[in-house]
Amino acid sequence: MGRVARVGGAQRPRRADPGAEFRLQKEAAAAECVAREQMRKVPLRAPVQAPSALSTWEAELWRLGRLYSESKDWRVEVDEGSGDRELRLTFCCSDPDWEAVNWAPEGLCFEVRVPASYPGGALPSLSVLGPEHLPSRFMELLPILFAESVTSSPLSSPMIYRALQHIDRHVVALWKRLRSAELLAEEQRAAAERAAFESVVAEKAASERRASDEREAERAALREQEAAHASISWTPHEQELLEAALVEFRDETDTKCRWKLIAAKVSRTPRECAARFQWCRSVALGRATPDTRVANLDMAEATASSSSTRPVQTCMSASEVKRQGVQAQLLDVLIEGFSSALTPKAVQLQVVCGRCKKPADVEVESRSLDSCEATWPCSVCKLELGVVLAPNICHAGDLTVAYVLGFGCHPTQWLRGDFEAVCGECGEAARVRNVMPGYRKRSNCGACHTALNLVVGGAQLLGPGVAQWSRVAEVEGERLATRRQMQAARVIERETLGVRLNEALPNKGTCKHMSKSFRWFRFPCCGRAFPCPTCHDDAMDHPHEWAKRMICGRCSHEQLCTNDECRHCGAAQTRSKSSFWEGGQGNRNVATMSKKDPHKYRGLSKANK
Repeated sequence: MGRVARVGGAQRPRRADPGAEFRLQKEAAAAECVAREQMRKVPLRAPVQAPSALSTWEAELWRLGRLYSESKDWRVEVDEGSGDRELRLTFCCSDPDWEAVNWAPEGLCFEVRVPASYPGGALPSLSVLGPEHLPSRFMELLPILFAESVTSSPLSSPMIYRALQHIDRHVVALWKRLRSAELLAEEQRAAAERAAFESVVAEKAASERRASDEREAERAALREQEAAHASISWTPHEQELLEAALVEFRDETDTKCRWKLIAAKVSRTPRECAARFQWCRSVALGRATPDTRVANLDMAEATASSSSTRPVQTCMSASEVKRQGVQAQLLDVLIEGFSSALTPKAVQLQVVCGRCKKPADVEVESRSLDSCEATWPCSVCKLELGVVLAPNICHAGDLTVAYVLGFGCHPTQWLRGDFEAVCGECGEAARVRNVMPGYRKRSNCGACHTALNLVVGGAQLLGPGVAQWSRVAEVEGERLATRRQMQAARVIERETLGVRLNEALPNKGTCKHMSKSFRWFRFPCCGRAFPCPTCHDDAMDHPHEWAKRMICGRCSHEQLCTNDECRHCGAAQTRSKSSFWEGGQGNRNVATMSKKDPHKYRGLSKANK
């Protein structure tokens, strides 16, 4: 331990010896010289030769074996005559977008033909062996993709390995392009078929219009002739009998029966009596000249009260409907006690209008197995729609109920049907009504009391375009349901709550939960309007959904949700002065900010609160 000197009562260390530092430097330099000398004596390592860039068949086969040897198709064969090698493997793409589960769950089977001079001479080739259901165009393009990579690779390089990597990178894009091309071709083919079908329908409608015009012209000519005949061929005695019969049978409510009774009194036909009555009425009123007084001679048209969807025999045969229409089929059918056949008598379907895309329900009645049709105007766009039905006897071997073909519309769903069934014991016929998906009913025969049971699990329509138009019907049906729900909600608000346009809402739109919000929110879950989500949850039996529309508390004008002023009256929707942060749009002064807002103390330590 070094000595210390005392100066003025305090101790201080002595100054270091300068010679000691010099000695240390000298010793370090000597040690460095010894280390250098020892390094000179150690023999240097011989340089290692750089690996060769040339690839051999054995090395590449080893690399391929590491990747594909575990597959069931892995096999290497050598042709003894030519020396060519044949490599077979199972290729599985590493891209996550590769949808192999749908059409190639076990991978693609490749066969690579390797020449004997490979890798220096001729180039290898690829052929696709499976699966068998692959598209032919896809199987043709994969060898081209392989050859493209092989020809661009340098000689004496792992061509096969790199070519398989090239296929792995581009096979998904190739598959998607082929699929899109196939879908485009299918759409074009479907569009061509649809255009041809629409042209046939238009031609048929034009021919029907021409035939209708011709029939109407014939009727008009016949009315004119009979009206002229009625004006000149009646005797005064017949005229008196007609007037007396009109007075006698004036209380008869059935028009057809009344004219028959009148005709029996006059000894004329009902058509002639009606024509004479119309002529006399026209003369009495002085409406027009005799050549323009047309009698209403078509008694069937005058007394017709059938609906617009009454079945009418069509000119299309059942075989044409089966060839061009869609197939309505029952699912999971159980028939006990009946004879194994159901004959459809009435079928209710859901169709979609081809113009406005709005769904509608139509019922078609069938009196025989011949084709029948129903026509009606669309309730939205007034387009004339039609459905042709070809009934089919449903039994255990064929669960098809009918074949349906639409004109101006597209069938999308089988709703219900009425069938005629025969008891298997006594042969008594019975009408089974309202058979729909999920139908289950047990009963007894009215004649022999045999136990009867009928179960229908479901129903479906099979044919081109059914899935597409079903999605359209679903979307449009949801829109219609939402619109009806909104209309019903507005009626409730107007009748029970007194909401009127250009009048203030109750309490100006405020509530006990949100006293500074002067508006009501329109909730899309039920279409009802409430001052706040809490009021909605308290009044309704379901949780609220995020509202996107609101009603101004001053003028009751409905608009999109916003914190700005009302677009109709300019009133503020919330209180102008706020004591909360509100996403940066409210109060930004920490001095006047509410203590309940966490932004007031943000950035401050807990001790300063």
